[in-house]
Amino acid sequence: MRFLLAVLAAGLAAAPAGANAPRVVGCSTHVESGGPRPTATQLREARRSSVTVAHLTLWGVRLAGGERFRPGLWKAGVSVRDYRAVTVRVAARDRGWVALDYVQARNATRVADADPAVRFEPCPPGTRRFSSGHRPLGAETSWAGDFVVGRRGCATLLVRRRGAARSVRVRIGFGARC
Repeated sequence: MRFLLAVLAAGLAAAPAGANAPRVVGCSTHVESGGPRPTATQLREARRSSVTVAHLTLWGVRLAGGERFRPGLWKAGVSVRDYRAVTVRVAARDRGWVALDYVQARNATRVADADPAVRFEPCPPGTRRFSSGHRPLGAETSWAGDFVVGRRGCATLLVRRRGAARSVRVRIGFGARC
């Protein structure tokens, strides 16, 4: 009770229950490629510039470590293989300068406007493609989005697949080698 009175006296509002819960991005906002399938060489190059861990691929994030990096938005598609959700959390120490924006049409430009954690929930088995409704989507669901980055540095992400005993730590360099 004293805590609540102190919070009210200070003019602050207590955080709502579940404030640390990750943003959920589901099947309804997934993306599909509309063009021709990539060649084996193109796919190999795309994978080489990406990070894959716990059935999750962060497309193109290895390129963020280069000298051409500038703070702002770093586009990085996400794919989840299989049908279990995967949660990506920015480590607490890095949340002041990097966040995730995978909410359709939000277009966050500041770290404070994006999310410190996102749970990617893949489409269920049997989901039909919207780009060609007669074919099933398959066991990989993808989303478009960005990392919102305030400065150069090495960010730690915690990636956890639903049902896994613990998270896997991943270091991503934004304008830095980690």
